[in-house]
Amino acid sequence: MNVTLPSGGTSLNGLASLINSNAASAKVGITATVVQNGQGQYVLEVQGNQTDAPITYANVTGSPLYALGLVSSSGTGTQNAANVLQSATPAEVSFGSQFNAANAVTSKSNTFSDLIPGLTVTVSAPGTTTLSVTPNVSAMANNVQSFVSAWNQWVSDTQSLAESGQVVSSGSGASQSFSYQTNANQVLKSGIPTSVMNQVQGVLASYTTNSSSAYSSLADLGLSFDASGKLSINSQTLTAALQTNPSAVQAVFSGLESALQPSAGTGVLTGFSLGPTSTSGEAIATLTAQNSSIQNQVTLLNQNTTAEEQRAIVQYGQWVNQVAKYSQQYQLLNAIYNQNSSNSTTGG
Repeated sequence: MNVTLPSGGTSLNGLASLINSNAASAKVGITATVVQNGQGQYVLEVQGNQTDAPITYANVTGSPLYALGLVSSSGTGTQNAANVLQSATPAEVSFGSQFNAANAVTSKSNTFSDLIPGLTVTVSAPGTTTLSVTPNVSAMANNVQSFVSAWNQWVSDTQSLAESGQVVSSGSGASQSFSYQTNANQVLKSGIPTSVMNQVQGVLASYTTNSSSAYSSLADLGLSFDASGKLSINSQTLTAALQTNPSAVQAVFSGLESALQPSAGTGVLTGFSLGPTSTSGEAIATLTAQNSSIQNQVTLLNQNTTAEEQRAIVQYGQWVNQVAKYSQQYQLLNAIYNQNSSNSTTGG
């Protein structure tokens, strides 16, 4: 990358800022800092962030890099760094009370993502430290809450859009009465959404890992269904389960995923959106039947139209014949009338 100095010059901090901004734009793995050495002098340090990308300098004639001690000579061409405080080497980490190079894990940067599954470790200096890894109970509880919220939303949407109505009660005790209230918002006339939702609820409520753990079902984790089919959480029970045996909690949800997964054409959710026994399949079958009925009606109307057309042609022919007959009769009567009229005149 190239760094262009302002025409009026700049300070060490300004130069470090220019180097860092250009490095970020060019995606070059270096970081420039200004530090104070033991003699009280401020010096510029350029650090490589990756061990497989050594720093070299090009075309340094007349540049301030030589004066600042960053390069080894003032000549042209590619130059090596001068005043190297420490050569860049891979970061190494090993487990145990003493460093074991034979079993060490290396990284081109100071970040390790493969020491422990799901854990990222960043080292800052040589030494020994103790890693304490504990479950993130709060994050896991939030994930369970998201599951519950998603389920309750599905129940609300299904009841609002697919159910034709519900039984509502009023009063209490001996004066309690029940009535059926029609759902004016129903847009899905199929019974499949409600049926599938009820099947899934049955799986969620009855599933167990059949393990010896105290936490083998949703009920053990503090999740329970109310009368409307929605889930609620007992936070104390869930927190205790996550703190005591997070693996058992994970096993419950993994088992539920397998039980509900529509793999190989099996599972509760199979056909919910696709297939002949799905909501869309049912709608397609209904529309197909309606189309067939309409086509039959069109065919019948065409047949009726053809029959009426033939009947009209016959009637028209009969009418033409009748008109011709009447015309002949008219001509005959007219001839008789004219003859009688002529005889009467002659006789006078």
